[in-house]
Amino acid sequence: MGAFTKLFWGFLFFFDFRINGLDLLPDIVGYLFIYFGLVELAKRNHNFESARIVTIPLAFFSLFDLIQLQNQGNGIHLNFTSFFAVFLGLLITLINLFMVFKIVMGIKELSRQYGEYALEETANSRWLLYLASQFALFIIVPIGLLIPLLLAILFIPIFIFFIMVLIMMMLLMKQAEEKICA
Repeated sequence: MGAFTKLFWGFLFFFDFRINGLDLLPDIVGYLFIYFGLVELAKRNHNFESARIVTIPLAFFSLFDLIQLQNQGNGIHLNFTSFFAVFLGLLITLINLFMVFKIVMGIKELSRQYGEYALEETANSRWLLYLASQFALFIIVPIGLLIPLLLAILFIPIFIFFIMVLIMMMLLMKQAEEKICA
């Protein structure tokens, strides 16, 4: 399995499918796939090494998201635990953004070296879409704690956008495997 194929599978595990609060595609597995792909790619570009370094804390933090406790009452309850969860989620989001940014920068630099300028542009546009999707999630979660109706209205379109962007990131990894690792 090629390095970018490992990244492809890693991004797959960022889809959040849950049954009774249990994540069926645990992020920790995705981070492990990404880590092992980045170990191979780090030899080719320093950006991949920077991304590899942060996969370990991301894998650790993702353990806290494996099981989400179901809310037994009605409404949203603001307490220390909910604020800690939001803080942890925001921290993970920021570190994840750094990781994805470094992966995309590595793809862009390798694409330029191999004369794959269309792939370089694709990587850039996918990064901007990924950044926009994360920013939307970054904003909606804290606001949703304060204004639940707004969360109810905006969550579905933002979630669909996020799913589409994840698919596009996976396709970017597939293109990178074909064009700069072949």
